[in-house]
Amino acid sequence: MHLVPILTLEEANKDFLEKTSKGTKGIIVLIPAEFSSKESSALLTSRIARAQELALEIKRFLGKKRKHCEIILEWSQAEQAIIKIAKLKNISKIFLKKQDSKEFNKLVSALKKAELNIEIV
Repeated sequence: MHLVPILTLEEANKDFLEKTSKGTKGIIVLIPAEFSSKESSALLTSRIARAQELALEIKRFLGKKRKHCEIILEWSQAEQAIIKIAKLKNISKIFLKKQDSKEFNKLVSALKKAELNIEIV
């Protein structure tokens, strides 16, 4: 199984999904829901709703390719959620949509430190 965490709200891109679904029978789509004191509950709710819409788009795309798709909403920071689900579900590879930010670089470093197999697309 492959893991695709929704971090950018651009993970439903066809090219990205083609790469992530190659060589696997299924994908777990992870929606990390992390609440920060800077963010209002309305903004968090809106972000989660958009992520769920994206997850359903991904599920429909994978369904057409006859691939299994499981959607998980995890209430924790992205780094913790990814590591937890990857170990719990015995994930073979984690696919991340490339970003240019310090937070993304920190996340990648943490996942590598946790010895997880990641691919940045």
